[in-house]
Amino acid sequence: TAQQVGGYQISLQRFAQEFVLPEDSAILGQATQQAIETTDPDFHVQVEARILHSDGKPRWVTVWFSVEKDTQGQTVKLHGVSQNITERKRLEAQVQEAFERRGLQVELSTRVSQSIASASSLEELYERVVTQVKEQFGYYHTQLLRYDPAQDAVVLVTGYGETGEKMLAAGHRLPMGEGLIGT
Repeated sequence: TAQQVGGYQISLQRFAQEFVLPEDSAILGQATQQAIETTDPDFHVQVEARILHSDGKPRWVTVWFSVEKDTQGQTVKLHGVSQNITERKRLEAQVQEAFERRGLQVELSTRVSQSIASASSLEELYERVVTQVKEQFGYYHTQLLRYDPAQDAVVLVTGYGETGEKMLAAGHRLPMGEGLIGT
């Protein structure tokens, strides 16, 4: 049986050996065998596999197989059509990564919430929030500010680590209307 690939008529065996990545050739082989052995004249199957493109990079393709049988039910031709689905697979992977990242953020937020819920004072609460957010989310620095109407400024309540302590000791504040935070 043969298939049209890149303008050439080639056998499915050669297609599987030369173009399909080794880890996906078994999937293609099973679909081919299924198509050959079927007694259903309207049989078709769809398989997703990676092939090696002429530029040396793998590409995802969907391959649809249909079968043509003679009057005795013997396979005469196995037809295959493929479509490049590399972009769709890339987008699916991005969506999956986003879901996983969001799941991790929710998990980290829950941990932070549980940790700060047991704070016995407002100062301890502020410290825990800053520490947990910095450590759990992997930020290089975190700080907590609040609006002070008497100063008409956003005033540092606490900051993480030595830098936070220095900023707090210096009375760090951001006037309203100035800079990103003040605005």
